Amino acid sequence: MSNQYAGLRAEFLEFRAVRRPGQPYPAGLRERGEAAVVALRARGATWREISRAVGMSLDTARAWWRAHQVRGAAGAALVPVRVQEAPTTPAGGPVTLVSPSGYRVEGAGLEQVVALLRTLG
Repeated sequence: MSNQYAGLRAEFLEFRAVRRPGQPYPAGLRERGEAAVVALRARGATWREISRAVGMSLDTARAWWRAHQVRGAAGAALVPVRVQEAPTTPAGGPVTLVSPSGYRVEGAGLEQVVALLRTLG
């Protein structure tokens, strides 16, 4: 595993040697690093194995993997929706009620539901 990412590891170690605190990784290095983290994690590598193979900290590996997962989930979660008007129930018409204690009443009029709830407490 380490031999496959030896060049990438050398780039990370070289950059980390001169990196100032808070300085972001160059975009190309970050993209290659994130791709390596995702590929290694998909193969079942532990965070420590990934960190050693790629030459980055455990925290960076985890953060980049999470960022990749969030971007993937956000893209997969978007679906088209159609907003519709809520159906209206005529005043005094049938009502469905589920009480906190689990009672379910369907098709009763509003007055009947109120009376039932008062009885049940």
